[in-house]
Amino acid sequence: MAQEKDITPALEKLDAFRREKYAAYQTHKKTAALLALVLVPAALLVDSNMLRDTAFPIVTIFVLLLLTIWALAPKLGYAAAYKKQALPALAALLGDFTYQENGSIPAEEMRPSKILPHYDRITSEDYFKGRYKNTDVCFAEIKLEEERRTTKYERGKYVEKTEFVIVFQGIAVLVTLPENKFYGHTIAVQNRGSIAEYLHEKATGLKRADLVSPAFEKDYDVYTSDQVEARYLIDPLMIERIQALKGFYDTEGISLAYYDNRFLALIPSKKNLFEPPKIDIRTLHPETLLALKEEIENVLHIIDQLKLYDPRKHRD
Repeated sequence: MAQEKDITPALEKLDAFRREKYAAYQTHKKTAALLALVLVPAALLVDSNMLRDTAFPIVTIFVLLLLTIWALAPKLGYAAAYKKQALPALAALLGDFTYQENGSIPAEEMRPSKILPHYDRITSEDYFKGRYKNTDVCFAEIKLEEERRTTKYERGKYVEKTEFVIVFQGIAVLVTLPENKFYGHTIAVQNRGSIAEYLHEKATGLKRADLVSPAFEKDYDVYTSDQVEARYLIDPLMIERIQALKGFYDTEGISLAYYDNRFLALIPSKKNLFEPPKIDIRTLHPETLLALKEEIENVLHIIDQLKLYDPRKHRD
């Protein structure tokens, strides 16, 4: 595992690039504001003379768009460099991990989990893969979208439209246990009421688990094909870690699945967790990489509990 001092030279180089881009951003921003004072009135004049048939100021909007893109170009350049340099350094801090900006967890490995919502399109970014305490781990930000058709009445007629609706956005964590395999299939999902519970049982073919934590069951529905194993897996320590993870990410609910020799966690989050900090913040500032490292380690703590699992114990 790399130490902070080992990645300092690369981050110092990135911070020098950040300072250069920050100075350029300040210049671009001021220049764009001055250009807007001249170009926007001229564009409005063009719109008023040439586009009398529409109230939509096309030329003005085009000019403002170009000025905005030009003003933000240095920030975008730094963001791209951060992904290519800082996040691989973060992977090194985690240990035997690698980073791919556009990598993804194989969908075929997540589908059998029975916790993925129905989706028609999946996108992924910020993919980390490696080894943690002799387990294979990969995690990434993913977005699942479902295609939905709607009919709307527009301009005197009905028009059918297709749109993609986000059904999940956040972090997916997939852990593969090299030695052990679960006897059954156990999932924990956010409590959605008795009707949803009945439908979930029918859809998954799993039965409601009888746990020993009424407080946990107020927030989560747990289903399993092996009642004994479910109580062993969702024990008080695991419940404590799940609740801590839920609080850390400020999310309503985390979905978990134990199946075959895999463990999958879906952590909803509307924010991009691996985006660069503001361009005026030092790359080496403790609120940057170390904060990201803490976010990831909170997820990896669940694996600490999985390492204690021995499928033979609850059969004895």
